[in-house]
Amino acid sequence: MFDYDKWQEIFNTISKNRLRTFLTALGVFWGIFMLVVLMGAGTGFQNGVFSMMGGHARNAMYVWTNQTTMAYDGLQAGRFNWITDDDIQAIENDLGDILEHVSCRLGGRVLNRLI
Repeated sequence: MFDYDKWQEIFNTISKNRLRTFLTALGVFWGIFMLVVLMGAGTGFQNGVFSMMGGHARNAMYVWTNQTTMAYDGLQAGRFNWITDDDIQAIENDLGDILEHVSCRLGGRVLNRLI
């Protein structure tokens, strides 16, 4: 039910504390504004990543090797590492319960593995 005394008290408090009322309203506005901006930015980034993926599956992971930059265990820097069939077998053995398919593809100088 409408209680005139309560509403009168609310409006009197608002009119007597104008700075506090303004700062509270500004804080609420700023919070809602930042929420909308950040949600929009997140959605925009997500759409951008999905469009960059093109026709690739969203649940695909590609693994490839590259030239080393540091020496390790007596081997010199600048060497190329390649993924071998033993590496693929180790991946299937270790992650077989979460992987549905493991396949390979050749692309230029680099041997890629689709997991």
